[in-house]
Amino acid sequence: MNEIQVVIIFFAFLFAGSLFYSAKRKNESLFSFIINLELEYIIVGVVLYFMTGSMPIPMTTLNGIMHLLLAFMGLALGTHFSISLLRNVPLRFFGISLTIYIALIPFLYLILQRMGCASPLIMSIALNTLMPYSLNLSMKLFRVSKDKVFVSNLTASLFPLVTLVAYSLAAGFVDYRPVDFTKSLAWGIILGFIFLHYGKSKSKKNVHKLSILFVVLISGIAMYYQISPLVLGFLVGFLQSDTKYGNIFQGMSISFERILYIFFYVALGVMLGYGYDFKAETFLTAGAVFLCFVIVRFVVARSLINWIMPTKGEVVCLISTGILPAVLLLDFGTRHGYLNISKLFMPFFLVHVATEITTYFMMKHERKTD
Repeated sequence: MNEIQVVIIFFAFLFAGSLFYSAKRKNESLFSFIINLELEYIIVGVVLYFMTGSMPIPMTTLNGIMHLLLAFMGLALGTHFSISLLRNVPLRFFGISLTIYIALIPFLYLILQRMGCASPLIMSIALNTLMPYSLNLSMKLFRVSKDKVFVSNLTASLFPLVTLVAYSLAAGFVDYRPVDFTKSLAWGIILGFIFLHYGKSKSKKNVHKLSILFVVLISGIAMYYQISPLVLGFLVGFLQSDTKYGNIFQGMSISFERILYIFFYVALGVMLGYGYDFKAETFLTAGAVFLCFVIVRFVVARSLINWIMPTKGEVVCLISTGILPAVLLLDFGTRHGYLNISKLFMPFFLVHVATEITTYFMMKHERKTD
């Protein structure tokens, strides 16, 4: 199978999956929860890997596409965090998010260092994230009131920002030379202001076209300078997040949200096919990481939240990881090669599934206690 056929099959799965999402049944079963998280596309990725068995490392075939979608993901995440909205968030929520985030880093660092990871700090930052999607999905399935998980939902919404800022700094000062991080900052500022300048005289339709051009520019610059397309996209998006042009891009990115999720789940499956490992060490590592998640994000987080602001019976549910760790691992792989991170995907996959299922049962239990 040649590279063109691989790309065609890959995108056929992406577009078909995004169309089928709305047709998926949403009920209280665990199966419904899993397929609405798009976890089945991990299997698609594994199958795709074995369909390309003649290639030594299949993911390199999609390296250019990976840069494009990572840049798009960075722009989408950056425009999501409006500065004006962040100013209205009470400081105690930032304090809760930062405390929980920082508390987990040393545990992950020690586990990954013991595992023999070459970059334990940046990998700890990548694994230590949280996205609110599974929490919101389980709330809908079990009809749990938003008031019951308000603190968890807001904290989960802030977590990607904390992770991306930490990853951006680590990518600059730990991952590669500070001069390259300066290039990321400089290009982020330059592209951000260019977008704002040309966006003022353009219609909404033309701004969409300009946004696509910027995704291509960001990915091209990242490939040329060997810097992070995700970080560069995030910086550009964050600079324009509080403008109407940023809002236009954010609205456009929502249309591609499903495709992005499916792409990264398929990519995760491809990496699992390449680097799967059923050794006891893999399961012990995943178990240790999951245990740390439970201790810090549930036991410690619940005590912290109840101490800072009594939740009056709110459920504290901050266990899930979301797909962002896979995105960060793949972004790291664009500069260091996917071979160097392949052994991390199996533990992450196990932790990801375990934390998502734990979230499901926590919400199910909450429904029964109402």
